[in-house]
Parts: sequence; C-alpha cells; structure tokens
Amino acid sequence: MKGRDKKPNKKESTTDRTFAEGEERISPINIVTEMRESYLDYSMSVIVGRALPDVRDGLKPVHRRILFSMNELGLTASSKFRKSATVVGDVLGKYHPHGDSACYDAMVRMAQDFAMRYPLVAGQGNFGCFTKDTKVRLADGRNLSFEELINEDKTGKTNYTFTVDSEGKVVIAPIVKPRLTREKAEILTVVLDNDEEIKCTPNHRFLLKSGEYLEAQNLKAGLYLMPVDINKGFQVKKVVFGGGYEDVYDLTVNETHNFALAAGVFVHNSIDGDSAAAMRYTEAKMSKLTAELLRDIDKETVDFIPNYDGSRQEPTVLPSVVPNLLLNGAMGIAVGMATKIPPHNLTELMDALAHLADHPEATTEDLLEFVKGPDFPTGGLIFNQEDIRHAYATGRGGVLMRGEAEIIENKAGNYQIIISSIPYQVNKSELIVKIADLVRDKKVE
Repeated sequence: MKGRDKKPNKKESTTDRTFAEGEERISPINIVTEMRESYLDYSMSVIVGRALPDVRDGLKPVHRRILFSMNELGLTASSKFRKSATVVGDVLGKYHPHGDSACYDAMVRMAQDFAMRYPLVAGQGNFGCFTKDTKVRLADGRNLSFEELINEDKTGKTNYTFTVDSEGKVVIAPIVKPRLTREKAEILTVVLDNDEEIKCTPNHRFLLKSGEYLEAQNLKAGLYLMPVDINKGFQVKKVVFGGGYEDVYDLTVNETHNFALAAGVFVHNSIDGDSAAAMRYTEAKMSKLTAELLRDIDKETVDFIPNYDGSRQEPTVLPSVVPNLLLNGAMGIAVGMATKIPPHNLTELMDALAHLADHPEATTEDLLEFVKGPDFPTGGLIFNQEDIRHAYATGRGGVLMRGEAEIIENKAGNYQIIISSIPYQVNKSELIVKIADLVRDKKVE
C-alpha cells in the first residue's frame, strides 16, 4: 500500500539490505554500550573543556581564553586599564560562547590578591566610591572631606563617625583607612530634597529607610533614605547622570560597614564577600606575571586550534615559562575526579626546579628542602610537617591551618585580641559575625 513500509523478506537482514531513499533505518545497539560511551564522552568534555586545569599552564579554558584575549587587545601590564565589559565581550564573541557572568567571575578572581597568590589580572574599581570633596559626618560635630580625613589619618589620629548597627540603631564607630580607591571613575550626582548634592560612582550603595541598600544609579525620586537625624527624613529629589570622571575615595567601618555623610544620610562601604561591581564599571589589564605565561606565543611555541565557529585560532595551552599550576594552585570538580592544589612561593618553586633540572633523580625529600610547604596569600600558620610530606609524596592529603593572633593590653588596661592573618579562603565578614556571636554568648570578652 502506498505510504507504508515494505515488509522485509524473512531471509533478508534488516541491517544488511539496501534501503530505498527516504525509508527509515533503525539499527539496534546495546544500551549498556551506549550509556558507557556517552557518559565517557560527556565526562571528558567536562574534565578537559571546563572543570580541571591543564598541568602545563595551570589554567582552565575560560582563564586561558581571557588572558589570550587580553593579550590580543594589548592590555599588558604597562598599558592603560580598559573596562571589564570590553574584555568579557571580546572573550565571549571570539572564544568562549557561554554566559557572561561566569566569564566575568573568572576574571574577577584572577584579580583578587586574597584568592590568588600571584594575581594574573590587575583590576580596579571593585566597589563604589565618592569624590574627594564629599564630606563625612563625624561624632565630634565636624564634617570632613575625604581629603581632610586622609591627612588626619596620616598623623595617626582616629576619627569616629555614625553608623547603623544590625538592630537599626545609630551608634558611633571608628573610621578605618580613608583612601583613594580609583582614578578617573565615572561620576553621577544624587540630589536630595534638602538640596544636598552627593557625587559618587553609579554603583555606590545608599541605605534606604527600609534597611535595604540600593545603588545610586537605581535611586528614584521620592525614595526615602536612612537619615542620620531620626527626626528628619530625606528623600531623593533626582539623580543626574553624566557627571564626567574624577578620582574617588572610600573608607571602612568594621562590623556595620556603613557610615554617615554630612548630607545627612548613610551609605555603604566595601567588605569581603560583596560581589564585584558590574563589569561596565570595573577595569582590568594583565599583571606583570601574565607576560611570562604568554611569552613567545606568537613564535609557534604552542599548538593552535580553530575557535568555536572556525573564524579564528586559539591556543590549546599557553607557553607559560613559570609553573603557574603550583604558583596559584587550582580547584575544580569534574565528573569522577577533582583537584585541589594549594598555592606556593615563587622563589621556593624556582629553586626546586633548578635543582630538579640538575638532578633529575631527585626525590620528594630532596625537593622539600626547597619547597617548605604551601604559601597562602592571606598568611596563616600550617601545622604538621608530616602531613605536608605525605601530601607531596602521594598527591593526596591535607594541611591544618590556623590564623595568627596575639593578646595585647591597651592604654586603658583592657586586653585586645589582634588578628594579623587568617586561613586561606576564610571569609572575613563571616569571621567577624562569628566573633560577634562569641561576644554575645560571653565566650569572648
């Protein structure tokens, strides 16, 4: 019958016979074989193409593509900073057809000196800031500009400002490290209904009367801001964009992380754990060390392959004349395997490599004479040399870390615990919260 498949002859094989044009052909396969092969293909794609670093340059594909793209854009350590959005857009358009947020997060981490022992990217403009003539309200009744605060800080004077605590109460707290944070940043002006004008970066966050924070660029007319004087209430009158570019400043208030402006409202300051500002505000270029990862890449030192759409070539690995995998370490979870390598000291590694080059038969014990152990960017103390030796000899193991602290007596006769370093990847803001909990429970006085 027309439209129906012809039934095969009983003696005819369904896999060997010739099929007419347009006729379906179904080949039976073993489901166990198919699942095994498909899963292995997927696993290798994740392992090689995304999750684990290459031992030769210590980079995952997204990091390698970011650095290669920055090199093509001419963003060397001696060049001017460019907007992070420029780099991310170039990477996504040419080499890495994935989400922009994942690419940007990868670049941000390479610029963080508390995450990388030797940062591969130089970044600036992570958080919002104010122009130097912006005045801060002090507890002694004065209103000082950031420029004046910096000058007094240099003399050793500690100034105090007002801040809002976790219970919504206005309290007094010391100002820590008033500082220049970025040069020539984009500026806008927030105008209040009392005609006060606040010049800041678009991403600086203001404390609303509701207790929430909102970036300056998202403030709308009529919004009430948290007032310093509870008997007054200030509304946003308007936000004026296109304020040009100026050097910007910030300060820190520990624990509460907000402070009072002379304009009569509260604003946020930066703290560990805050996400980076949007890529259109931050800027980046390569660090000096990155030049050593890319050295002679244009001299056929490594293999190149077509990019995802075949329009250009990208390197399979960077030349890397430094052992970046051990310098900065790596962490990745793939399918069926994972890695977590701690960072190390550059001088120790190069001494060990020189010894290994001269003595190829060198043992782990020999190399431990040069590499004493991991070297973390946040400091801290490592305990148990035997654990370190076992980890280096077998590739498996861990190390016990502790921060550094001392108890001192101040002029008032009170004792203080001074913490000078913390274990790697411990979030400082979370640490502060836990210390506050101990004080509240009277376990620490």
